[in-house]
Amino acid sequence: MNQDRSRVRNYHHIIILLTLLNTACTAPKDIASQPQVTQPDLPAQVVVPTSKISPQPVSQNNEQLYQAALTKADAARTISQSAASKDDWMLVANSLQGSVEILKSIDPTSPQSNLAAKILPEYEQQLAIARQKADTFLSKPVQNLASTSQVTSSSSLDIFTIPIQKKLGGVPLIEVTFNDNHQVQMLLDTGASNTLLTAAVATQLQIQPSGTAQAKTANGTVNFQVGNVDKIRFGAGEVKNIRVAIGQNDLPYGLLGHDVYDGYDITIKESSIEFRKR
Repeated sequence: MNQDRSRVRNYHHIIILLTLLNTACTAPKDIASQPQVTQPDLPAQVVVPTSKISPQPVSQNNEQLYQAALTKADAARTISQSAASKDDWMLVANSLQGSVEILKSIDPTSPQSNLAAKILPEYEQQLAIARQKADTFLSKPVQNLASTSQVTSSSSLDIFTIPIQKKLGGVPLIEVTFNDNHQVQMLLDTGASNTLLTAAVATQLQIQPSGTAQAKTANGTVNFQVGNVDKIRFGAGEVKNIRVAIGQNDLPYGLLGHDVYDGYDITIKESSIEFRKR
């Protein structure tokens, strides 16, 4: 009897062990059959591209911005070399405006910041000139600016050259002398019929406004004060008793117009301008 009970207990133990073993063997199959733990989803979550480039994007981005600013400035320079209308100069101004804004957006702590700081003033100056030429494009004679000038030569030279100080937006900047003793840098603008002085230069020369003149601009008709200059010398050429327009306070440079060098054919070279008497 006792033996029978022992056998029964042994059978119970065996059944329990078999049940446990069966459960242990079948559980992984049941778990594996469940879709929520499939392994293929893991790589898509683990591979994060930003983890590889996170240390560099700021530097790369500022370098790209700097190069983009240079590209826009080059485009403006190219357009300015053949600009012959108000719309052309608007394109130049827009390209330079974009370049200036990009340079200002560069991170001040980046290596490109120092490079941007060096060229930003020049680009801003070129932008001001382009806007000046677009907004007050003096391709036609300014009304009521009748000139009593007389172009004469200060020497027997029929051909002479003037060095170019630099070019701004493709327009050469040269040095001219007012009244024999006042040197001024001015843009020689082949698209300008009349000479335009900055307000600062007019004050230095003590020019007394003697009237007003009108010019059509993109924003409508603009009135300029006008006055007389005794003499303007440009290289070996000079003009006397000439009426000039006086620009607004924000003009960086004046414009030397055809009324000054009308008696010459000019050739703009890389570093100088050749004047050939007609």
